Amino acid sequence: KNFAFLDDYALLVQALLNLQEITGNVDWIFKAKEITDYILSNFSEDETGFFLFTDSRQRDVIFRKKEVYDGATPSGNATMANNIYRLSILLNNPEWKKRAEMMVSSLSNVIVRYPTSFGVWAMLLAEIVDGIKEVVMVGGGASILAKRVLAEYIPHKIFLVSETGKEQLPLLTGKTPIDKPLIYLCREYSCL
Repeated sequence: KNFAFLDDYALLVQALLNLQEITGNVDWIFKAKEITDYILSNFSEDETGFFLFTDSRQRDVIFRKKEVYDGATPSGNATMANNIYRLSILLNNPEWKKRAEMMVSSLSNVIVRYPTSFGVWAMLLAEIVDGIKEVVMVGGGASILAKRVLAEYIPHKIFLVSETGKEQLPLLTGKTPIDKPLIYLCREYSCL
């Protein structure tokens, strides 16, 4: 918790979620949640549901601004909306999902009119409208098979890998691992 700006924290959470997909280590999800809880406590603008650029504990700032435009780098708000949307699915937190959807909804007109200034927002809007694929791999050798799956381009997805299936995550509920990997394709926790 040594960063001063929302963008730094938002990119860290995004990196942890990506790291979880690549390594199959679900502990990264819980670390991402811990940092997200910190962001929610120290960067939230209660009136709008968006996030302010600086930490509430920073005293040398006269005015705490809020950024929503995606430029050469995505805005911290766009990245955090994406992060809390993903975490809401991984952790079954409807309140976070509702917040991300509200953030996107409040900007939907400008996202559609000026997509080059709202690229990350536009991707999240597409995910919300189209839905997100929940891909879960469970069982022995799942991490080996996961590398082959990750080599394919699958847009709008949550990807979760577990060799043991013992982690306390909603997408793993009822998925008993066997000695070979099983792939579940889910939508809103309903799986094939």
